[in-house]
Amino acid sequence: MEPVKGAQDVIRCDVCSDNEREKSPAEVHCNTCHIYVCSPCVARHMALDKSKKHDIVLFDVEGTDIILPSCSSHPNLKCDLVCKRCSIPICLKCLLSNHNSHSVADLKEWCQKVCEDIQNETEELQQFIIPVFQKISAEEDEHLKKFYEAYDKMESSIEEHGKNLHRKIDAQMTNLKTYFQQKKKEDAKSQQQQLEEVNEILSKAKQAILKNEALLKSKNISSLVAHKSENATLSKIPGQKLITPHDFIPPPISTELIKQICGEMPCDNIRQSGGNTISLKRKPNSRC
Repeated sequence: MEPVKGAQDVIRCDVCSDNEREKSPAEVHCNTCHIYVCSPCVARHMALDKSKKHDIVLFDVEGTDIILPSCSSHPNLKCDLVCKRCSIPICLKCLLSNHNSHSVADLKEWCQKVCEDIQNETEELQQFIIPVFQKISAEEDEHLKKFYEAYDKMESSIEEHGKNLHRKIDAQMTNLKTYFQQKKKEDAKSQQQQLEEVNEILSKAKQAILKNEALLKSKNISSLVAHKSENATLSKIPGQKLITPHDFIPPPISTELIKQICGEMPCDNIRQSGGNTISLKRKPNSRC
């Protein structure tokens, strides 16, 4: 079906650039090829297919009527009907042959009704559909901004919570190390005193040997008579404390405990809304 023109439409050249904005307003129509052409493109269009005899006619842009196309099955006839079942333009011969049992309508009237339907569709798009989706788009855009803000806030909270946990864990580890360092000093002092006491007895025992050896060698009567044994005293072993530091056995850290301390990942909070249909004040389709 050939392009048609509504009251507010501007028919553009079909030969110009593919970019719709660069197309010039059409000034003539090629009845042979059934396309609209602007004046600068006429020569170009005719040169594209020199095998045809191009029927170029002027038309009034403001009052352009529907140009009936030639029938594809009967080229000498114009299509002035439309087959409703096949949705194609047909001529009178087609009606009597291939489409004799099909419902048909006047092509111009049909196209006019199509134009009215297209105009109604355009108004529906402009007045109902586009405003609704523009509102939805704005709401979704605002929701997306809040969505990112919420996740950014959550990530910051997680990072701060992690730092706080590290601070508390580091503080507790420092307390443990300080405690054991102090305990080490106290236990070492006790062990050192015990060692010094044993070494003092050992030293006295060695001195007693030297004294006894000297006495035996001198055989001094007075010294022998005055000799008193120190073995009873030196044989007394003082009480000993054997301090063995405990091994540091860290408590097991379970995954559940980590989740309790660090926090768990909640499920997404998704609210699903059902789809809907925009209420359109559409007029009944007059082509049915």
